[in-house]
Amino acid sequence: MNLKGFIKQSFSDTARILLNKKMRLQSLYAKYYQYPINEETVLYEVRDGESIVDSPFAIFNYLIEDNRFKKFHHIWVINDEENPTAQALISQFSKRVTLIKRNSKDYMYWLATAKYLINNATFQPFFSKREEQVYINTWHGTPLKLMGFDIPGDPSHSYNVLRNFLMADFILSPNAHTSQIFSKSYHLDGLYAGKILEGGYPRIDTTLNTSKSAVVNTLKSYGIRLDESLPTILYTPTWKGTSITNPSNDQEQIIQESLLMKNRLSGKYNFLVKVHPYLYKKLENNSKIEGMLIPDSMDANFLMAGIDLLITDYSSIFFDYLVTDQPVIFYAWDRDLYQNQRGMYLSEDELPGPIVENVEDLLITIENLFELSSEYRDVYNSFKTKFTSYDNGHTTERYVNRIFFNQTIEEINEISLINHKVKLLIYPGRLKKNGITSSFMNLLQNIDFEQYDISILLGKNLSDEEKSMIVDIPNQVRLLFAPGGKLYKKIDYFKDDFFKSFGNAKFFKNLYPKTPYYRDARRITGGVLFDVAIDFSGYSFYWAKIICGVPALKRIIYQHNDLLSESEKIIDGKKVHKNNLSQIFLLYRYFDRILSVSKETMELNGKKLFRYVKPAQLGYANNLLNIDKILSTNQTDKSRNEVSFNTLDFRRYTAEIEDTGDYLVAKDLNNLIKHKFNKIKVVGCSKVYVLATTIFQEKQYAKVTINGVYVGWVDSEILNVKTKSDTKVKRVCLLATISKSNDGYIYFKPKENSKIVSPLKYLEKTYVGVNKIATTELGIYYLIQTYAGEIGWVEQKYVTNIHNMRKFSLLRQLILNKNKVLVSQEFDEKLREAIVVTKPKIILSDNEQIIPRCLLKINLSDSIGNKIMLTKRIVVEGNELFLTNLHSRPLWISSDAVEVIRDVSVHSTNEDKNKGYLTDINGGIVPNINSDNFNIVTMGRLSPEKNQINLIKAFKQLTNEYKKLKLFILGDGNLKNEIQELIAELNLENSVYLLGHKKNPFSIMKECNLFVLPSIYEGQPMVLLEALTLGMNVIATDIPANRSVLKNNYGEYIRGTDVSSLVMGIKSYLDYKITYDKFDPYAYNRDALEMFYKNLK
Repeated sequence: MNLKGFIKQSFSDTARILLNKKMRLQSLYAKYYQYPINEETVLYEVRDGESIVDSPFAIFNYLIEDNRFKKFHHIWVINDEENPTAQALISQFSKRVTLIKRNSKDYMYWLATAKYLINNATFQPFFSKREEQVYINTWHGTPLKLMGFDIPGDPSHSYNVLRNFLMADFILSPNAHTSQIFSKSYHLDGLYAGKILEGGYPRIDTTLNTSKSAVVNTLKSYGIRLDESLPTILYTPTWKGTSITNPSNDQEQIIQESLLMKNRLSGKYNFLVKVHPYLYKKLENNSKIEGMLIPDSMDANFLMAGIDLLITDYSSIFFDYLVTDQPVIFYAWDRDLYQNQRGMYLSEDELPGPIVENVEDLLITIENLFELSSEYRDVYNSFKTKFTSYDNGHTTERYVNRIFFNQTIEEINEISLINHKVKLLIYPGRLKKNGITSSFMNLLQNIDFEQYDISILLGKNLSDEEKSMIVDIPNQVRLLFAPGGKLYKKIDYFKDDFFKSFGNAKFFKNLYPKTPYYRDARRITGGVLFDVAIDFSGYSFYWAKIICGVPALKRIIYQHNDLLSESEKIIDGKKVHKNNLSQIFLLYRYFDRILSVSKETMELNGKKLFRYVKPAQLGYANNLLNIDKILSTNQTDKSRNEVSFNTLDFRRYTAEIEDTGDYLVAKDLNNLIKHKFNKIKVVGCSKVYVLATTIFQEKQYAKVTINGVYVGWVDSEILNVKTKSDTKVKRVCLLATISKSNDGYIYFKPKENSKIVSPLKYLEKTYVGVNKIATTELGIYYLIQTYAGEIGWVEQKYVTNIHNMRKFSLLRQLILNKNKVLVSQEFDEKLREAIVVTKPKIILSDNEQIIPRCLLKINLSDSIGNKIMLTKRIVVEGNELFLTNLHSRPLWISSDAVEVIRDVSVHSTNEDKNKGYLTDINGGIVPNINSDNFNIVTMGRLSPEKNQINLIKAFKQLTNEYKKLKLFILGDGNLKNEIQELIAELNLENSVYLLGHKKNPFSIMKECNLFVLPSIYEGQPMVLLEALTLGMNVIATDIPANRSVLKNNYGEYIRGTDVSSLVMGIKSYLDYKITYDKFDPYAYNRDALEMFYKNLK
């Protein structure tokens, strides 16, 4: 970056700080980070500031009455200052208690300066505990549902919980079960430097020390109607919805089922309901549920002291309730969905009460409660012993004495998880399918986990490519994720920009912004001290400066290539790595070790980058091989987490049953599979809400509520899907960014089943205007626009970095004008079979635009009369286009050039994918490798330095003399389109096959006769090592990195990288077929691993 770049970046940072309130507040928090600590101050936060309840409230109640803390000041984070509990605290303790709103200036100040921080969940991603602060995380329940990295799917969802846990000085655990989950499910084992204090829950003291009469009197003060002569039931449904802002169908089910139970139990029980905070806001003014809805401000543990029967589903509240010795019933109408979607730690036969799946069964169970209580008594007592053995009403007192006075408490089991393994933090890059990622994955497959504790650092918003790679990471590896934003003061942004721009200048070398880099790195990694922090990628300035700032005894950065040449590499007319690498070179002086992947690469980089490195910093460690993977013939996909039932569709929508009659219903999926149906009578025009659908024996079934009451699975054919929805729309003037999305769409209307305008991925990382926000029963949708005007509605989750531009509408339009992205007016992905009837009028390339910028000159006359598959259809500016594969590349062609024969079933197409065909980079089928031919293979990123273009040109010349030559190219990259055009231009479509990335490329390689590596430069060519491991014959260009592998006995050299040299090198092999020494991959790996270990010391 230069002066122009510095001014541009500084202007951008200034604009973002002005427009983004969140960014301004975080900068203020960073400013307060330097203020002195308020020693006798405790800050409490519960449920993001929504309540004053739970264990933090129990601890507060103890401290406020203990004379040892009479000088302490208590800060409560509460968003609603009219909260009854908050008002009571101010009334009673006005001089000792202060109320603050979350994300206010006061909040930032106290969060940065209070000595003690107590939270029952997590502080926000910008939070970073100062070393002088004491952070107590009480958590909010014994886990029944899978937690942390045990939850199937995207592992990044737990990033902030893990980050908070790593920062906590103390994590309070109610029992050994929960301690084990903290340790294993969140991967704290081996890294967490604080203490898990296992000694019960402070909040359960409230239940044990509260009288039933106190509960009754409090309920009456809230207007809850009770008959004191009757036992009281509490129903605590958890929130099941997908839309926090509009959980309308969840509230309807709770209302209708609660009314049904209340009416049927009238005269026998008092019936009360306590709901999730999100739902409470929607229900608190609903007259239907008035008199039985418990206020959200009322502490659940206080309430349970007056309850005679608890009905719940998966809420951890039932663990606390065990101390009352009163019965529990589990109403789990969605247990079949939950078991398949998330899962639980305990089996159903372990639970201390009966499980029911609909209201009728629930009512029958309540009628037989006495008999059932006796039946479950032994299980109940065993459960109580296992999960609440510490709770005797004095738990809070014990924790206070341990934490504030460092007393040794016999009744608290102190668990230390730190071990003596060497702790490595590694940034592996973005896990793209390239050589660096392969080298990293190979390292993980070989490293000794008995000696090394490994954490890897990734960005929070994972791409599909990253997710596909993560499934192959060993379970012993801990995944850390960097949250967005930076913990910078306002001035720090300019220090960062200045260093990137002028850090190479002699007079500015000491302007390295160490403090903000260190502060932000501690935020990201939870302040953990690592033995070694490694930037394994070496290509990103952002991640390199994070590794520089991480608390570590040693820091290492890798060099996988001739990096000066990489910085000058041109792709599409741009030096794509110039800025990043130039800035990384500035950071080299702050690393203890700069590791190349071969001795030759180390010497080359040492000479070329002498201005930035010292000889003592330089070293090398060869990359490792995954020998088992290379030699394995049967590669099976594995996953860190697998969902057992993958045909469920969890999209929700409304419908109705028009005709009165008897209908068959299966209670759950097990009954559906066993064909166990019951008949229910349904009145015509009944309102139906679909909770999920599935396909079973070629028929679709829907899990439904009818008129708000859950019934079970019904045949979807009886449902009439409603198109009307209660949608609220408001006008806005926002500027935002589209986040990464391969599964998102732009819709004509704000709902999921609307007609599709376009896939959303074509606008990825693009600025868009937001003109309207629609709140529907399915969630929130944004109406977006580009420079060309409004284009459609997208789901809220795909829109990030939102700025209010009402006062800056002209600036918004100027920004949008920079994003010249055309989007179709119509789009679909239906597969069609067609025949080419004439030469197309419009032919376009398929890149990251729906309508790309370039028209292609390709002669398609020879395709007339051929059958082709059409995979997508769009209409843009009146032109109807289809996407197909011709000449080994994807092309958009005009609709008048083809005649559609038939639509193709998606199911049959999916089956075809599993027939073992060899496919090219575009998914088209290519001939399998034939041993009658002489098959040459190469593998590598499609990039200029890999030199595939010259190889193809050389191959063209060789085919004039050698008629049975075939060339298979494995890999993908920026030159994909150029290479495809070259193959077509040279008429090599039937001889050269561009295969793209393959999960198991080695099965293809070993079927070939010769491996060729034509690279202009390399770091360490792993593909050569992999080919040698397969026992292949190898020839490669005569460059230092290739010589480091082949030496003088494992293969032949090509004396140059131009076309004629490649022709001569391959021809020499074809004519003479020299044999070479056998490569020993096991000896190689032993040496390479020893090099890696040595450089860690």
